[in-house]
Amino acid sequence: MSRQDANSAFARTSFLYGGNASFIEDLYAKYETDPAAVDAEWQELFRSLKDERADVIKSASGASWKKPNWPLRPDGDLVAALDGQWADTEKKISEKISAKAQATGVELSSTDVQQATRDSIHALMLIRAYRIRGHFHAKLDPLGLEPEKNEEELDPRSYGFTEADLDRKIFLDKVLGLEFASMREIVAILRRTYCQTLGVEFMHISNAAQNPAYKCLTPQAVLEELEALTRDKSVYEFLQQEVVDGFHDHEEFVRVTEGEYLDVLDEEVREAMGLVSERQYRTMFERYVLHVLAWTRGERLRNPHTGENERPDEEMLAQTEAIVMAGSEDRRDFRRGLISAVGAYRLEHSEGEIDYSQIFPDLFRRLRDHFFDERKRTLRKNAEKVLHYLGDERNQLSAREQQQVGETLRSMQEKYGYCEHCAKDGIVLLLSKRYTD
Repeated sequence: MSRQDANSAFARTSFLYGGNASFIEDLYAKYETDPAAVDAEWQELFRSLKDERADVIKSASGASWKKPNWPLRPDGDLVAALDGQWADTEKKISEKISAKAQATGVELSSTDVQQATRDSIHALMLIRAYRIRGHFHAKLDPLGLEPEKNEEELDPRSYGFTEADLDRKIFLDKVLGLEFASMREIVAILRRTYCQTLGVEFMHISNAAQNPAYKCLTPQAVLEELEALTRDKSVYEFLQQEVVDGFHDHEEFVRVTEGEYLDVLDEEVREAMGLVSERQYRTMFERYVLHVLAWTRGERLRNPHTGENERPDEEMLAQTEAIVMAGSEDRRDFRRGLISAVGAYRLEHSEGEIDYSQIFPDLFRRLRDHFFDERKRTLRKNAEKVLHYLGDERNQLSAREQQQVGETLRSMQEKYGYCEHCAKDGIVLLLSKRYTD
């Protein structure tokens, strides 16, 4: 065959390859089931292939291990609105509006229902626009160097709302977490969520929500999606910007965000396990402040155990300062500054007990971290017990260990809202990122 003949053959059959392959397989299977179900030209093509009917149908059906209901198709009024199925959405919303009116004893005419439904649909269209395009209107130019953006796509007027309509309540059916909201309230929420100094694109969250590695939409899933997004510089133009003195370093932003999340997760898990009692370092710090105050005044303190008046405990002061002080600070200046801060707080809060954790949050964090470092090995073992408990190895734990794990999980749920899946995901992340030797 000459090069020209080969090129001609390729031109005639190129439609059989690439993205068309699965479509043609399905069409071929349809032909084998009922030849009249496809056009005459396709009949002629498939007839000439002379494949076994069973093989054609099997190929179109996919792998034997394929789940019949996968991928799952999201459902709901908002999803219908996002994929453009407005007719279905309009019918569902109309029925819900009528049902709610009937349940509350309010009579609505067909015109009222139609108007309310139209408002709901147009509001969902606006929400959709913010979720897809809102991040392009975020305030990312503090110097005001960029030209003003065209706000038409996010303007309620583009969706049929006039100034007189902005305070009319609109049925949202829990979209944005609200049953009803005015257009003014909706826009305020959307601007605050998607158009502040941090641009947020909702549509990528749906990728994280469908991550098969997680049962729930967790921060880990969102962070993984952000990491994947920043690795592919071709997705958005802003990802291609040159990093200058830390600006436009999107991968570093994700790393910092992960670090902040790990700090929160770390503290919640520690508290739930009861390994680091806040009372311990609070009592320790209160005693430290008491001795520093006596030191600045040149006074003695009554020893609660012996009843004797003694000088401030310099050994205890030095041990505490070794934990909370930066290495370059002078101890004497540090102590005087601490008492000055306490005095300033008392001037503004003349009544009630002094909450030192509010005055010195950074010092309290250092104390917590110090206690954590001392108990790191114990904490790691307990975290592994939680994973055994949630996995297939629960019977390997003693009755007391199972009781302790159960109390930890209850504490994580009651205090912080973790389900078992989220607790497991969080602890796995901590074991890999923080609790390693």
